[in-house]
Amino acid sequence: MKKIKLHLNKIQPVSIAILLLFLGTLQGCKYYYKVQTVSQVNRHEVKTYDSLDKYIILHQKDKAWHLTKILSTKDMLYGKLSVLPENRYKFLTTKPTGGNRYIKNKESNELYVLDEVHLYVKDSVVPAPYDTGNIKIAFSSIQQAELYVKAKGRTTASWLVPSVGGTVLGGGLVAAIVIAVSMSSMHINLSH
Repeated sequence: MKKIKLHLNKIQPVSIAILLLFLGTLQGCKYYYKVQTVSQVNRHEVKTYDSLDKYIILHQKDKAWHLTKILSTKDMLYGKLSVLPENRYKFLTTKPTGGNRYIKNKESNELYVLDEVHLYVKDSVVPAPYDTGNIKIAFSSIQQAELYVKAKGRTTASWLVPSVGGTVLGGGLVAAIVIAVSMSSMHINLSH
């Protein structure tokens, strides 16, 4: 008969690996936003964006400006274009579907992205050498609007999955240690 004895020191690397996996799940907690697209932009929608103090960004090809001092008639949108601050360039292009990540912590708070509305206009609306000043845009020239809103489901999942997964993983770790300790004191008899 052979006696096999399990030693706790051989199980220790597995315990460390499980612990590292557990700690890795805590890194999943993130904040996400999604894009809501409006294909037919009209006076009512622009007035709503303005009344909610949304930060309106006007896009034409690869250029973008901040649109302020908005007035409108049934067919026309009037406003003032100004240069975008550097931090607003980060979210100029974003994935139109799924969640897009933003940072919200003490060092870097990008929560402002949830206040952005992006208006996309045809190529001929803003003259080529144009940088800032008053502008007049026909609503028919606005191809679409994109609103950035919080992706509640994805954000909640990024917080919930790691905590539930961590709890399950932690419970598994405790169970594995208890089994390993109890087995290390047992002798297993094998007969030929």
